[in-house]
Amino acid sequence: MRPERSIIRGYTTFCDDIRQEVGGKVSFMGIYNSVLIPDAPFPVTLQKLCAATSIRLYRDEEVPRQFDLKVWIPGQDDPLLTSNVEIPDLPFPALEPNTPDHVDGFYTINLNLIMAPLPLVQEGFIRVRAYVGGAEWKLGALNVVRAQSTQ
Repeated sequence: MRPERSIIRGYTTFCDDIRQEVGGKVSFMGIYNSVLIPDAPFPVTLQKLCAATSIRLYRDEEVPRQFDLKVWIPGQDDPLLTSNVEIPDLPFPALEPNTPDHVDGFYTINLNLIMAPLPLVQEGFIRVRAYVGGAEWKLGALNVVRAQSTQ
């Protein structure tokens, strides 16, 4: 019996750089855990911020052929980035009826977003969302906070 499906539809790893390596590897440089603390007071412009986003599509549901991906930054009402992502019409094989429980029951779409330069005017969250068939999928957020004074 398969365990109950997770409601997590994806996730985002925020980092300073994403590098394609030999052999199909991808390296994330300067990964942020959950907080970004700029090294200068607001407003500040980051040279670059990357968001490696992975989206899960379950094998037993219809694969959407397109969705919208949006990124917001603190202090902005409109998204910094809006992209219509199209999924090619490829064969997505379903799980076999007697597939063992340890086999993942989903496909993953990986999208690497590079925001350069990135102006930040205040504290708050950088948020990544996908909009699929009228539903909002929360894919991650990074908390931007002011550095504490040492005086």
